[in-house]
Amino acid sequence: MKQLQQESILKFLVGILITAFALFPCPYLSAQTNHVNQQIIIEIPRVMMIESDMDNIVLKFSDNKKGSQSDSKTVYYTVQANDLSKNEGVLQGTLQSEIPGVVVTADVNGFSKEGGNAHLVPAGSGAVPLSTTPARLADNQPDEGSGKVVRGKLSITFKATAEKDLEYQTITPRVTISILDA
Repeated sequence: MKQLQQESILKFLVGILITAFALFPCPYLSAQTNHVNQQIIIEIPRVMMIESDMDNIVLKFSDNKKGSQSDSKTVYYTVQANDLSKNEGVLQGTLQSEIPGVVVTADVNGFSKEGGNAHLVPAGSGAVPLSTTPARLADNQPDEGSGKVVRGKLSITFKATAEKDLEYQTITPRVTISILDA
């Protein structure tokens, strides 16, 4: 009987506690929510980079006669861009100054893709003559999506041809290889 009384008292106390919590909720036991919505702004830098594996390109003639050709030099370039908004002529070559009696050519050999959603392809077949006017060397070929991201290695072979009999001299014009986004 005593046990029955204890159980009744326990049930009564539990009932009072439940009623009290229902009528007067404890702020520590009830869930409350408050929200703050914020926009996250993610900024990705624009990348337009081309680097060469050599500082100077030395082309040597073995003869000075009209029609003779120099040896050829292959230069390897690392290319990275993430905003190529055009496809034609994204890689161009320009000579700083004309070379009287000599034609310098650039032949894009191929592109080894390392990432991105596009790759570079030669703008035409064979060697392209360089001058003070930019020459189109390579085009952007989208693989998927926007096709604006290129990352990889490209090789270009340079060669010179004599258009006339040449006198003894050392000529040092600069060649500029540029990657363009528009």
